[in-house]
Amino acid sequence: MKRNYMSINRKLLFLLFLVGICVSCAKEDVIRREEGDITIKPLWGNYIAGKFLPPEIKYYLYYLNNISVSPIIVTDLKGEGFTKRLPVGIYRLVGYNSADASNNITFDESKPSTVVAKTSQDDFIPLDLYIVSCDSILIKDNETITKEIVPIEVKAKTLSLIFSFRDELNSLSPLKGKIEGISTSFNLLNGEVFEDENFISFRDNNNNLYFRISGLSYNSNLSADRNTELLPPVLSLTLGEGENSYTGDVSLGSIISSFQKPNNIILDVIVKKYTQYTGSQKRILIETHLNQYSD
Repeated sequence: MKRNYMSINRKLLFLLFLVGICVSCAKEDVIRREEGDITIKPLWGNYIAGKFLPPEIKYYLYYLNNISVSPIIVTDLKGEGFTKRLPVGIYRLVGYNSADASNNITFDESKPSTVVAKTSQDDFIPLDLYIVSCDSILIKDNETITKEIVPIEVKAKTLSLIFSFRDELNSLSPLKGKIEGISTSFNLLNGEVFEDENFISFRDNNNNLYFRISGLSYNSNLSADRNTELLPPVLSLTLGEGENSYTGDVSLGSIISSFQKPNNIILDVIVKKYTQYTGSQKRILIETHLNQYSD
């Protein structure tokens, strides 16, 4: 009886040993995940002329294999880059100098897989905004990659509207309007226009209006192969209020080519009564001309 008892104990101990090995292996498999290292090195060069040190950079690493995952945020206090160990996959890097950029820039981190910078319309000092971004970074298991990135300075354009009123329309106020197809926001992945925000609205009594803009944002799909055509923005105006108000709109096609070069776009806007309109509404005829002082 004693031998049988000892034999059972040995078998039990052996089984417990096997179970322990299996649990250990399973635990090791759970803990071990495929990871790799990424090193980011900004190549500042002359981008920070007049400054002794690179700016502090805030980085967002978006996991493109699952965009619902919150980004990994890295703060680089010295602006010299960083090294980070990440699970394998494809990442998007968006970095910008949030600390010393213009105080009148609003940063929106809620957009999918990017950060958006929105400019204030009453701030026309330099943005002092730089981005260190990369659209696609592939992380492989147990591999280390280095990305050297030349920072891009984000620059805004200034759009000026200089109004001239005919037919006694200058007595009507306020001047209300909207420009559709122009954005005031920047995608910090590439420093270009963020197309989800594509209009400017205004209400003013002044004849001269100024806007800080990022670019045109109206595109039209022409065919299944995704060829696109840039559509001109549209300026809509309302003069006065109630029964005495006049409305009208005009295409701003004349400024499309101007966006390829000038930093400051000046439009002369001439507003007249639209006498040929036969409807019940009071309409205005709007003419626009690119001012010779656009640069």
